[in-house]
Amino acid sequence: QQFGAPELLKAAEANLMTGNLPGADGLFQKYLGSSPSSQPARAAVDQAQWEFLTGRRKAAMARLENAIPQLDPEARSLALSQLSLWKLEIGDSQAAAALAEQAAQTAVTPANHALSTICRLLTVRPSDKSGSPIVDAYALLFARNFQGALPLLQSLYTETNPARDGQIRTLLAWAYVETG
Repeated sequence: QQFGAPELLKAAEANLMTGNLPGADGLFQKYLGSSPSSQPARAAVDQAQWEFLTGRRKAAMARLENAIPQLDPEARSLALSQLSLWKLEIGDSQAAAALAEQAAQTAVTPANHALSTICRLLTVRPSDKSGSPIVDAYALLFARNFQGALPLLQSLYTETNPARDGQIRTLLAWAYVETG
């Protein structure tokens, strides 16, 4: 059976969830090969996200840092926001704040401006309530308050279209693992 890019990505994620990292990596490489993006820097971003998701954080951050200068401004802004969140997750709030500021300076669209603002908010006030469930969930996760994040993440998960729930599903799984 021939699979398209979305199906390959979901299959890779399914293999990862069952503990089959080599199988997941193989399917992810097929996904990268079938992706319509011809930009090598975009493929590097996708690979970095996969590496981070699969626990290879140091390699993921290095790959993303190397790809950022080659991206167009909007993709660069998104990548800077992503790297900001990763730095925040590993406890480097100073680097996270600087990256969020760079993301804001690079952003062109309102969506990327909003994302960089969320990243800056998380680096400055990680435990304040923002009024946005996803921002508050991230803040609780970064503050290592996994129990507090669970209700927000569970609610977001049930409200999110299954075709677009990868981020919420991953955050919810992280909170479940951390709370036993």
